[in-house]
Amino acid sequence: MKKPSSFLAFLITGIISLSIFINSNAFSQGGATVTTTPPTDNAKYLSQSTPGVMESGKSYDATISMKNSGSTTWQKGNYKLRLMNQTEALSKIWGISDLDLGSNIAPGESVTFSLTLKSPETPGDYNLQWQMANGNAFFGEPTANIPVKVVGPETTPQPKNDVNYNSTYKYNNFPAEVSEGGVYDIVITMRNTGATGWNPSEDHLKLTTSGINDTKNTWTIADVNLPETVVAGGEYSFAFKLTAPQESGEYSVQAQMVHKDVPFGEPSPVVQIKVK
Repeated sequence: MKKPSSFLAFLITGIISLSIFINSNAFSQGGATVTTTPPTDNAKYLSQSTPGVMESGKSYDATISMKNSGSTTWQKGNYKLRLMNQTEALSKIWGISDLDLGSNIAPGESVTFSLTLKSPETPGDYNLQWQMANGNAFFGEPTANIPVKVVGPETTPQPKNDVNYNSTYKYNNFPAEVSEGGVYDIVITMRNTGATGWNPSEDHLKLTTSGINDTKNTWTIADVNLPETVVAGGEYSFAFKLTAPQESGEYSVQAQMVHKDVPFGEPSPVVQIKVK
């Protein structure tokens, strides 16, 4: 058999050596392995304030807060907060389907979106849930799913046979996160926008709560009494203590005025609270 020429042996050896050199320098430097992690999009849901009951065809204000928990900067114009229900987004039954950033949001920063929703024209039970998107790609933790009951003008809750009762929600200080079993000082302010004064013996503030597995009455709180008369046009701030559930999870709280066990007026927004 004929032996390979020295030139061919030199060529083969050179190719092998060059391959080893290239691979060695591509994956190691100074004896340590170098790994490159590509930047990633991620988001953490913080809080939102959205009405749980709406009259059909009317406008309502809402807020949603998100945190950039990824390693990329959310660029204004490319990143948006979008409705997850694509059917509702395309038909724009809420009058809006996505929200633009007001500025770039760097990793670790938070942003609060302020928006105006126009409730659907058809009464019924709906859900609102949002998620961050880069172009058409959703990413990160979505917001809590908010059930919204849309009612017609003729079914808007009012005390029977008395249209003089009405209220407007003004303020609450519900925390976004609480500890299991913790006790918190809460303030809710309501304005009497009806023609009749509120009477301590007939009127009070009622809290409705829900949580994991849709369990009701998970917060330790009774109805909040009204200690004094509130004249038409006046405001009252209900101050009370609220005991959080003993089980961690995400819960919702909402308040509304009640006259003789019949709710009336504008309820407070549904507030999502995380119990840890």
